[in-house]
Amino acid sequence: MTQAPGTLPHWDMSVVYPELDSPEFIAGFQEATAAVDQLDELFDRFGIGSARSDAVKTSDETVFETILEAYNQVLAETRTLFV
Repeated sequence: MTQAPGTLPHWDMSVVYPELDSPEFIAGFQEATAAVDQLDELFDRFGIGSARSDAVKTSDETVFETILEAYNQVLAETRTLFV
C-alpha cells in the first residue's frame, strides 16, 4: 500500500460490516447484547461472582463447563464487533 507522507492508513472493513449503521451490524450487535444478557442470567443462576456462602462449589465440574461454553460462545459472537 503506497500512501502520501502524513496520511493515515485506511482499511476496508466492509468485508466485516458494510457500515456501523448497516442492518448487518445492528443485527450483530443485538445478537451480541442478547448473548451477554443470557450469560449474565447464567452467572446469576449459578451464583458466579456472588458473595453468598451457598454459592457454587469450585468442584462443580458441570457448572464450570456450562459457564465456560457460554462464555466462549459470547466471545465468538462478539469478535467481529470489537476487533
